[in-house]
Amino acid sequence: MNGGWLIDLLELFYPRYCAVCDERLLTGEEFLCLKCALQMPKIPYDVLRERLYGRIPVDTVASWFEFKRGSPYRKLIHAFKYHGQKELAQNLGRRFGYELKRAGILTDAGMLCPVPLFPAKERKRGYNQSHQLAVGLSAALEIPVEHENLVRTGNTSTQTKLNRFERWENVRNQFCVVKPELFAGKHLILVDDVLTTGATVEACANAILNCCTVKLSVLTIAAVM
Repeated sequence: MNGGWLIDLLELFYPRYCAVCDERLLTGEEFLCLKCALQMPKIPYDVLRERLYGRIPVDTVASWFEFKRGSPYRKLIHAFKYHGQKELAQNLGRRFGYELKRAGILTDAGMLCPVPLFPAKERKRGYNQSHQLAVGLSAALEIPVEHENLVRTGNTSTQTKLNRFERWENVRNQFCVVKPELFAGKHLILVDDVLTTGATVEACANAILNCCTVKLSVLTIAAVM
C-alpha cells in the first residue's frame, strides 16, 4: 500500500517548518524549503585557502555558506550547535558533500576527522556537532569518519568573543593524536562547523603533523568572510 497518504496526514497534524525562513515545508522538502536552499549564500571553493596560507600546509579549504551578522542562515548553525538538532547537522553535511562530489573536489581523500569537543562539553551538549557534520559528509563522499583518534585535552572557553590572537592562545596545545598510525599517509579532512580565524583547525593540524605525515584539507559548513 502506498504510504503517501500517511505522510500527508502526519504533515497535516505535525507540520514541519524551514530552519531558515520558518515557512511550512512541502512534501519532499527536508529542513530547508526550496527557496532557501536555492538562495543560500554559498562560498566559491577557491577563496578560503589563503586564510591558512603560511600557517599549515593544506590542500583544500572549503566552506558551504557565508556566516554573517543579520543573515537568517545563521539560524542553521545555532539550531544544531545549541538546540539539539543533530539531524540537521547531518543533513547539511550530506548536502554539502554531494555538491563537493559533483564538483570533483577531494576525490582522493581517505578519512574525515571532526574537530573534537572536550568530553565534558560533549556530554552536556549530547553530541559533537562537527562529528554530526562529518557523518553527513561521509554519506555523500563515501569516506569513513574517525572521531576518536584526535582528542581534546583541555576544556577551553568559548571562542565567540575572542580576537585572532586570543583564539590561538585559547586552543594551542589542546589537541593530541592517540594512534598516529591511523592517520599516517592518508589525505585527511578536518571537519568543523564554522571557520573564523582558523585557530582551531590550525591547532588540530599541528597536533596531527607533529606526529605523522598526512595530506590535510579542511571542510566547514560555514565561514565568516
